[in-house]
Amino acid sequence: MRKFYLILLISLIPVLILSGCKAIYTTYSGQPSIAASEGSKVIINQKIDVRPGITRVFIQDGIIGGFNHFKTSCNMEVRKRDDNNRQFIEPAEYNITGSQSTLENVVKNESQEPVRLASSNSSFYGKFNYGKFMLANSSVDSSPSDIYLGIHYYLSGPDANVMRLSCRGALAAPWEAEYPTRTEIEQALGNIITIHY
Repeated sequence: MRKFYLILLISLIPVLILSGCKAIYTTYSGQPSIAASEGSKVIINQKIDVRPGITRVFIQDGIIGGFNHFKTSCNMEVRKRDDNNRQFIEPAEYNITGSQSTLENVVKNESQEPVRLASSNSSFYGKFNYGKFMLANSSVDSSPSDIYLGIHYYLSGPDANVMRLSCRGALAAPWEAEYPTRTEIEQALGNIITIHY
């Protein structure tokens, strides 16, 4: 009988460990409150200048060209990049033909100098022991990349080159990242663009 309980306990340990380690990344289906429904529209209220060589123009706090990673931001995107000429997104009304939640990973810069720490652990007498201090060195960061959670609104309207409006929440660790709310999206767009859900 003891053997049975021991086998049962050993077989349950992996189950208990794995169930306790629930994935950090919950679900990325997006917030229903910011998803577009049938008949939703994007109204561009002022001309947007797309500089040569780019396809996206960022909008934050009602200002074109602003981008603070730690606040909600949006961007208008065109399909074709023109390396030589400015393009313009003219004021117009566009139908939202679809919306898609998005997760954007931000790759960490691994080319930075390694972190160097000193410890006064006198019980350590290894080859890096310099008097009273031990040097430690680490150039590996295995923590997850920060992410943006957001939404793409795909557009159809008078200018076929206008592809989509995308909005994202603040850059954060995966367990802290949030989708932007309607209010945050409206604040980011200011008077430049209006969304009718």
